[in-house]
Amino acid sequence: MHSHPVVSVVVPSYNKGPFIQETIDSALCQRGVEVEVVVVDDASTDGTPQALEHYGERIRLRLLEGNSGAARARNIGAAMAEGTHLMFLDADDVLADEDSLSSLVEALQGRTDRFAACPWQRLRLEGERWTVYSPEKPLDPPGGDPVSAWLGKWYIPPCAILWPRELFKRSGGWDEELPVAQDEELMIRMFLRRTSIAHASQGEALYRFFEDGGTVSTTHDPERAAGRHLAVKKIEAEMVAQGLLPQYQHALGKKYFSLARTYLNPYPELSLRALADADRLIDHDRVMGSPLHRWLARIIGLERKERITRWLAGRGWVRRRSSGLPA
Repeated sequence: MHSHPVVSVVVPSYNKGPFIQETIDSALCQRGVEVEVVVVDDASTDGTPQALEHYGERIRLRLLEGNSGAARARNIGAAMAEGTHLMFLDADDVLADEDSLSSLVEALQGRTDRFAACPWQRLRLEGERWTVYSPEKPLDPPGGDPVSAWLGKWYIPPCAILWPRELFKRSGGWDEELPVAQDEELMIRMFLRRTSIAHASQGEALYRFFEDGGTVSTTHDPERAAGRHLAVKKIEAEMVAQGLLPQYQHALGKKYFSLARTYLNPYPELSLRALADADRLIDHDRVMGSPLHRWLARIIGLERKERITRWLAGRGWVRRRSSGLPA
């Protein structure tokens, strides 16, 4: 029988050889709680499996034959895990405080209907050194509503969140269809199901941020750009299922509008789809009137803007009044 609650730290890894040993060591040195580390290597090609051989039985290692994405690796790790609690610690993130996991378990107070979150900071590369700097995101959502806040710019990374196993099982797990934004979709899905967050008074997690776009969340390519749009569509579907779309309609519309702005130049067709979704949901008098006209004209030039807005208007996607077109 375990003398402490068991926390399973699930570490998905793909070509994170330079960082993964620091990640694993930070989990193995946790105090006050029994820890198992489950590493799922997603067919790395950088020698990661060989670098982990010296851990022996201190970790449970699963080697996948083909690269299938972080969501599937996390789900596989969760299925392997034996703990009463789960943490998903990416292979380049770190638990900076040896009491992080015990503090998170204590914050839950035995409840299985909520997460726990601990303070976190980012790691940023400065020169040749990874330096800690403070986040702009508090543990409390601005405005008090985690769904609206997360649709904006608030978030907590997975390395700072502890899941009761029962809650993760009820969630349905990570969405393997999404190449990006899996944590955003999963967390908002659970907030929409009225899951709350307990705050740990101690502990600290470090989230490694790659300025050059090396993280899944910031890399822009066609598949991942489309994946971000799909993630928001799935969030909308969950809102509909929970009967909460009217409550979050404007915030969701702004999220679509943000995607439209982000992807206009590299992926104009995707931008137009996101803009159409924004047009369905957003309060046009607040966002989609003359500001949209000025923004399109500034970013892509007035002539191209007029072609796009006329094309949208012809398909009923943008109202003539709100697009700046003549009646």
